[in-house]
Amino acid sequence: MKLVNSATARRNRAGTIRQAGRIRGPQGQAGCPKPATGANPPAVLVPSSQSAAVRALNRTIVEYQRQNWLAHALIEHLIRRNIALEQQLKQVTNREAQARRLAYHDALTGLPNRTLLEDRFSQAISLARRQRKLVAMLLIDLDGFKSINDNLGHITGDKLLRMVAARLAASIRGADTVCRYGGDEFVVMLPEVEGRAMAAAAADKIRAALDEPELVEGYEIRMTASIGIALYPVDGKSYEQLIKHADDAMYRDKAGSGRASITALPGNKPADAAPEVNDGNKVRGISGGTDQGPAAYGVRIS
Repeated sequence: MKLVNSATARRNRAGTIRQAGRIRGPQGQAGCPKPATGANPPAVLVPSSQSAAVRALNRTIVEYQRQNWLAHALIEHLIRRNIALEQQLKQVTNREAQARRLAYHDALTGLPNRTLLEDRFSQAISLARRQRKLVAMLLIDLDGFKSINDNLGHITGDKLLRMVAARLAASIRGADTVCRYGGDEFVVMLPEVEGRAMAAAAADKIRAALDEPELVEGYEIRMTASIGIALYPVDGKSYEQLIKHADDAMYRDKAGSGRASITALPGNKPADAAPEVNDGNKVRGISGGTDQGPAAYGVRIS
């Protein structure tokens, strides 16, 4: 009886071992069942602690992407804002430069005005003291300019003033200053001159520049000017003293000055032709034409 029971036990243990081999054996070996064709792999079970870490990582990535988008949007906004501020700064700078120019320059001719002339005079006399040289002030008055305005109109007069300003600026040195003093008066300041002869040579150059004919509104205009000269510190040590001395010298020069000649070119006779005007601004009449040429309609002004 014991022998039978021992054999039965051995068979039972061998069957258990074979059954375990079929379950635990590697896939494809005998006794190991193969998965069905097309079947999904078994789901991987992730511990709950790892699932929470993955979800936290995903939230971090989403938040980073959101912050990155906001940063790019802010950068683009700042770039647009910076461009707008640069444009505003440029406009303010241009307006400031224009205001400064209007404060120190004549609106009609663009020349320096009295304020800028006085400032440059202060600098010039400081330099003259150190170098022991002179500063010359030339006061220039256009002869009979009022009669030009009266006979040809203010528009023509303004064009003539701009022409005179351009010629004066072209006839001086780079260190010199030409200023529209007011109306038909101009001042030229010459720093670092050696003497009165040098200032007189500059005045002659200015007269020659103005004597060249200019076409304005169909008229050939030849200007003359009276020029007074004053030297620092010989004739005065202040700006006001020099201007007064130059003004007195200018009126003395005006007594012997020439005349401004204005002649209408052929075909440009106005309906009410400008008469010739003498020293007393009285009408002297207009000369008629001949078979040899057209009439000359002109204003002769002293």
